[in-house]
Amino acid sequence: MMWNGAFTGMTKLELKVVCDSGPIIHLDELDCLHLLEEFQQVLIPDAVLKEIERHRPLSLSKLGIKFILSP
Repeated sequence: MMWNGAFTGMTKLELKVVCDSGPIIHLDELDCLHLLEEFQQVLIPDAVLKEIERHRPLSLSKLGIKFILSP
């Protein structure tokens, strides 16, 4: 794999992300929530979950993404 002229190799990394409600809500509005599938885990704090459930209640159940709820 070439990136900026350098060989980076192919390594499998476990990608995790802590997500605020804005990106999830707006990705769902744009029908682009699938972009989060690049991450193995999406960490969602409780307050963020409540906001997502209020504005886009079905968004978290649309994909096979592993959402981790954190206190």
